Amino acid sequence: MLLKIVAFMDDPQRRTKDLDDIRGLLVQYEADSDRVFSDVVIDAALQDYGLAPSFLLGLDLRALCREHEVVVVHSFLDAMHEDNPAWMAFVRARGDGDHVEEDARAQLDTFRRGFDHNA
Repeated sequence: MLLKIVAFMDDPQRRTKDLDDIRGLLVQYEADSDRVFSDVVIDAALQDYGLAPSFLLGLDLRALCREHEVVVVHSFLDAMHEDNPAWMAFVRARGDGDHVEEDARAQLDTFRRGFDHNA
């Protein structure tokens, strides 16, 4: 995840393909493990257990990051907003159904909650 974020932030115009991988990780990380039902996830009171992978990815990534990497991840999260042209590329990446933009926002917000959980 960190490598994909760094690559995208280094050259957002040419690295939009990384958004697909990032979106995939937010959906699939630990999705088939019992961790999605762990106490930390339950205590987080997520709006949907489908967001547990995003939360766990945030938790685990933060544990691996040095301070300068934390800054890069926060810069990425801050850049992913509706006024950034890359936002719609992120929304379309692995998104389908009626609530694609809402799902993308929920995944990013939940990832941020996990990333900042014990900060």
